[in-house]
Amino acid sequence: MTRDQLQSQMDIVTRDFRVRYPHVVGQQLIMSFRPYQAMIGAGMRPFLLVLLGAIGFVLLIACANVANLFLARGSSRGREIAVRVAMGASRVRLIRQLLTESMLIALAGGALGLAVAGSGLGSLLAMAPSNLPRLSDIRLDAWTFAFTLLISILTGAVFGIAPALYATKTNLSETLKEGEGRASAGVGRARLRQGLVIGELALSLVLLAGAGLMIATFAKLMNANPGFDSHHVLTMQFWMTGSKYNSTREITRFYRDIEQRIAALPGVTAAGVVAAGLPLERGGNNGVRIAGPKESQWISMDYREITPGYFQAIGTPWKQGRGFTESDSEFSSPVVIINEAVARKYFQGQGSLGKYLYVSGVLCEVVGVVGDVKSYVDQPAEPTTFIPAAQAKLGTSSLFEGWFPRSIVARTTGNPLMLNQALREALAAADPLVPTGAVRSMDQVLAGSLALR
Repeated sequence: MTRDQLQSQMDIVTRDFRVRYPHVVGQQLIMSFRPYQAMIGAGMRPFLLVLLGAIGFVLLIACANVANLFLARGSSRGREIAVRVAMGASRVRLIRQLLTESMLIALAGGALGLAVAGSGLGSLLAMAPSNLPRLSDIRLDAWTFAFTLLISILTGAVFGIAPALYATKTNLSETLKEGEGRASAGVGRARLRQGLVIGELALSLVLLAGAGLMIATFAKLMNANPGFDSHHVLTMQFWMTGSKYNSTREITRFYRDIEQRIAALPGVTAAGVVAAGLPLERGGNNGVRIAGPKESQWISMDYREITPGYFQAIGTPWKQGRGFTESDSEFSSPVVIINEAVARKYFQGQGSLGKYLYVSGVLCEVVGVVGDVKSYVDQPAEPTTFIPAAQAKLGTSSLFEGWFPRSIVARTTGNPLMLNQALREALAAADPLVPTGAVRSMDQVLAGSLALR
């Protein structure tokens, strides 16, 4: 299939989505395709290139040190080389020998590096964040060995040629007498050494500045406020599948059941459910329109479906109005809670409570405002709308579940990971056929977000 044929198929899918979910995706939706390899690691590519550059600088510094050692070794072998020249050895032959020696040393260093990499790769992968793209593809393969061989040969040749030239550039009679010829040859070597040292210092300063900036950035990220209290919070992913949950009422009944079971566990102070994504992770977007005398165009905002206990469980600060209650059901007036980013951007100084938004095509009253919770720890919070799970459209929920699992959120008094098994058992008691996913503390989610920045 050609690129144009594939894009025409994507255009058909786009039109179908617009028809089936007009208030979710909007008319601005455009679906396109990209190569899988380029897409899966797109977010990490700049950081990996920076890391590769830093490794290249370290390699250049090491090579400059080795070149200095070759120069010193060439000076100590001056009489040996002079004797070999006197016995008929050509300069080309001597240069070839010295280059061979330098490349053998480089190859030995490459082999040692491969051995260290092979022994430490498993430990590094175990410490890597689970959401790092293509972790399973990281291994030592034929390409790794070929690249190491090529780099070893190139560094051995490039950084061995200058010491070899200076070592064989000698005044035969003066060198044998250890007189002026050796001294004059040493002037050239000294200049080369000075150049190598200056290069090392320059590269070291670049690395030092980069390391300082990285430490400062990391310290800033560590002190960044994600917008909620991540301590003592446990989360578990799950999916609602099958014909049993074919209505919002059935889904809400299941939510209420697991919330009650988890809230009854020892050490749990609050429990809730969120659909369309956890904080600090990529989540759902929805079409929103500001109602009023001059209604706005459809705006894409972050979107979450939550149960009444979610905000208390996740630790989001409350700003205005009220939270959701059990009375916010499919039979009551539609309501929505917004974050401060929505209030600042779309209701500047006018007050948000009592205003109306169209969310998924439904006119909802704003009943509360919560603090901003970030999707990315190093970026400002996105405008976000929260609706009661009991008022969510089944089609919207099902659409988002194809991309983002639902999550149970439980706030505890102690180490949240101690409740790992209890959380799984509570969900299994409610419905053993509901598939579950990762169980993580919100501190782990925060650490994973930091690791990817």
